[in-house]
Order: sequence, then structure tokens, then C-alpha cells
Amino acid sequence: MTNEDERLIKLTNRTISDLVFDKIELQKAYNIYNGKRDAEQYKYLEDNFGIGTPTSVEFTPLVRKHVDAMVGEFLGTPILPKITCKDKETITNIQREKQLKIDAQFKEFLSHHLQNNILKFITGQAMDDASIKRQLDQLMEDIEEDFISEYEVAAQNIIQYIL
Repeated sequence: MTNEDERLIKLTNRTISDLVFDKIELQKAYNIYNGKRDAEQYKYLEDNFGIGTPTSVEFTPLVRKHVDAMVGEFLGTPILPKITCKDKETITNIQREKQLKIDAQFKEFLSHHLQNNILKFITGQAMDDASIKRQLDQLMEDIEEDFISEYEVAAQNIIQYIL
């Protein structure tokens, strides 16, 4: 082996040893679940109260019952499959539907804004258009975030019907 190979092997071994470490919290949780006491955790009882070996005192595993009950509750929950659309034509139709909804919402918003400004103009009030861009951006963001296409609704209804 060359020096370069040895250096790479040492570097690889050091990297692996940095990634591999004792999972103390996981081990403690496992011990609590199985009713084993942690000697370090109860060492103060030996030092302060002279109880001898508190880890030898019987430990009733109360946590196990609760964890098992929660796991059983979780396993009893039905799994609802989700549908997604992947073909180009459906995705194009979904994007088109989303854009039409955005356009309709923009039209409605701008129509109300125009009516309000016409009324303000007629009554002689000052018109303020500084916030319209922010409101339109917020409207578009809300639609992007909450949009559910008719394709997705129909597919999910089919899944629920089958279940």
C-alpha cells in the first residue's frame, strides 16, 4: 500500500468512527421501557441515604403499559391512502385549473376594488392604492397553498368509496 492509500484508509476510519456513537438517550428510553433502572440516575440515593443498591429495588415498568397502549391505538387507526396525479396531461389540466381559479379571484378582487374606488371618487374621498400589490400577492399565495383540484377530489372520493 502507498502512503496515499493508508492516509485514505485512516481518514475513512476516522470519519466512520465520528459517525458511530453511543445513543445514550435511546438506551435509557429502552431501559425505562423494559423496567431497568439506570445506576447513575439513582446513585444519589446510595450517597445521600445509604440505601445500598437502589438499582436492585424492584422497578414496576409503568411506562411500558402506556407505550403499548399508544402503539395499539396507533395501529388501530385506519390508514387512508392518498392519490396523486403524475401524467403530463393531468398535471397540465391541474395547473390550468389553478390558473383559472387565480384569474377568477383576481378579477373578483379587482372588480370590488374598482367599485370601491369609483364610490370614493364620486364622494370625493382620497383613494389609496399602495396596498393592492401586497393584497394580490397574498391572494395568490393563499390560492397556491390551499388549492385542491377537481382531479384530486374525484380520485380521493373514489378511494373513500372503495374503502
